[in-house]
Amino acid sequence: MPRRSYLKVLTAILSPLLFSILTTPARQVQEYNAPPAATLTSKLVKELVGSGIKTIVVFDLTGPDGQFLPFGAWLADRISDGIAGKQIRIVDRARLDSEMHLRHLQQQDVSNAELRSSISQSLGADGFIGGSFGPFKDQIGVTLAMWRTTETNAAMTFRFVSMVNGKMPLDSEARSHLTVPLESLTPNDGIYRAGYAGRTVAKCESCPPPQFPAAALWKIKKGTVVTMIVISAEGRVSDVKIVESPDRELNTEAIRAIQSYKYKPALDPDGEPVAVRMPFTVDFRIR
Repeated sequence: MPRRSYLKVLTAILSPLLFSILTTPARQVQEYNAPPAATLTSKLVKELVGSGIKTIVVFDLTGPDGQFLPFGAWLADRISDGIAGKQIRIVDRARLDSEMHLRHLQQQDVSNAELRSSISQSLGADGFIGGSFGPFKDQIGVTLAMWRTTETNAAMTFRFVSMVNGKMPLDSEARSHLTVPLESLTPNDGIYRAGYAGRTVAKCESCPPPQFPAAALWKIKKGTVVTMIVISAEGRVSDVKIVESPDRELNTEAIRAIQSYKYKPALDPDGEPVAVRMPFTVDFRIR
């Protein structure tokens, strides 16, 4: 039986936030030479207008590992201020807080797309924004992701619109809202997740499916091998860890194949290639 009849490779690209999306990003936008804060908001507005989204909810940004800090709320306010009055209607933060209060929720309770979409629709919005921040040199790396909300026959679906990556100055005002040293948010190994804190997502250029042992496939019939990989600044896979697997016999071949993959590397807020961590998922089924 040809391999293609029972093996399909799926690559999952985004973060706690991005991994719940049902489609991959339409575009990723990044600029490097304009004033940082202005670049983020102006490109964000351009993307929103181009997408047809009219009303948006801005949720608190998180640290690079999903940390909810007061600084994330301050950043969300700055993003909202930058969008306000520019062809996009922003749901007032007080209304968002009121809706959260009615649902007995706090910002850290609504990190998944389904709940954010439900809240956004209750507030009359057809889209919402989430994002993350983290240290970048002497500035703040920022990623903003936009989703469209739709509802059909009570079944919620979500469409990821685009992502904007960039940086903002760590000026005196920003420092006054930080409750922890920004450097403390740096990952222990210095490698950020793709699509977080101003880092873009690496794109696979050559990722052929693993050649799993036929006996193992027939024994399992169908399943998913979930891995977490590190992609170097040169676009090579430098580390593979098995996160979930239906059978240990499949792991060796999955790792062997993934280590040979070639990627277009992710970029940092200055547009330079950078190592990132991201998931790679292999789904297989014998038909």
